[in-house]
Amino acid sequence: MPTVETAALRELKERFARSFMDVLALRLLEREGMWGYRLASRIEETYGVRVGPSVIYPLLRDLEERGLVEGREERIGGRRRRIYEVTERGREFLEEYMELLRRQLDSSDLTP
Repeated sequence: MPTVETAALRELKERFARSFMDVLALRLLEREGMWGYRLASRIEETYGVRVGPSVIYPLLRDLEERGLVEGREERIGGRRRRIYEVTERGREFLEEYMELLRRQLDSSDLTP
């Protein structure tokens, strides 16, 4: 049964996505290597947050500089694209993030 998304839930999802854009990008790139425009489209499709070139390309450069993704040039459909894929270091970063999130959600500090 489909649920109706409330305005509060939409706002929380958007805040989460904007705050953890690097993690969301890594999660998507972990599934499939892609170029910047495609990644921005997938972020919008998956998380409901529109991401423009002024956000996605600096983010990808930062992830690459940190060694979390690796880019390679490819020709796709006659166009040159830089395809980004998650590195081993990027996978370790995601694992550590997920473990931290699990611990935080299980923490008694969050209970009323």
